[in-house]
Amino acid sequence: MIKPRNTKRCQSGIAGICVLAHSNGGHKIRTKDTVIDGFLVRGFKGSGYLGIGTKRTTVEHSKFAADTEYGAAAFNTIRTKFLHNLATGNEEAGFYVGDSPALAGDRAWQPRPRQRPVRVLPEGLPPTAVRCATRPCTTVFGIGLLNTGAPGGVVNWRIRDNEANSNNHLCKGGGGDPPISGTGIGVLGAKKTVVKHNSVLSNRPAQPGAPFAGGIVVASTKPLGGTAASKNRILNNHALKNKPADIVWDGQGKGNKFRNNRCNTSQPNGPLRIGEPLSAASLGPGREPWP
Repeated sequence: MIKPRNTKRCQSGIAGICVLAHSNGGHKIRTKDTVIDGFLVRGFKGSGYLGIGTKRTTVEHSKFAADTEYGAAAFNTIRTKFLHNLATGNEEAGFYVGDSPALAGDRAWQPRPRQRPVRVLPEGLPPTAVRCATRPCTTVFGIGLLNTGAPGGVVNWRIRDNEANSNNHLCKGGGGDPPISGTGIGVLGAKKTVVKHNSVLSNRPAQPGAPFAGGIVVASTKPLGGTAASKNRILNNHALKNKPADIVWDGQGKGNKFRNNRCNTSQPNGPLRIGEPLSAASLGPGREPWP
């Protein structure tokens, strides 16, 4: 187990494990191919794990608990992978990742005695994400891919084998940002993303009419400076008890595919045929709305 200690390294000791870019001939270069496996990191004033300027870093089979900032976070990285980890009781998001194509098999939650919403799963808000000033705003997404127009966009993510449950807090927005609440998995202005084999349960907005609310949400972010969500694949997911619907698509963007998802409700209602109007028929319990 790694505990806080007095040191000048790793953000002066406030973070648990750091993987950072390093100097070579006066130039900063990415630290490559680091593997962090099997650690318990607890009680740091910063983040349990922090990666900045890395490439192909894998963090797996580790637990991050009761850290003041993120459980595990990566900034300005390439191909970071968080695999089969657990984050619990961290003040910020359990998992925060930018510029990485993979998030798989992770879980994060806040303990019930703190009366904060249960957060299950990594929160993958890329650097282009709208962020609110208050701490609880990191809890409004289970996983959020949100493109607001920064260079590079949000492309080629893989979200699989996760649980995104009960992300019901409210981020009030402001300064041109919309209120956000109740999003299980948000594919918002993202492209070429695969969302597969995830369990998405009981995500409900704290404020009626909050944009992007729902279990799995595929939507455009053009009003925020981003793009329509396109060429995304939503496959073999289990989404139930979400509001306003288990799976939500705004009808914009081309090439989005929905296959073999188990849910009770969708918006619009009925069997979804990409690029065609939907029927008004409601879905029965346990039906798969899209072949």
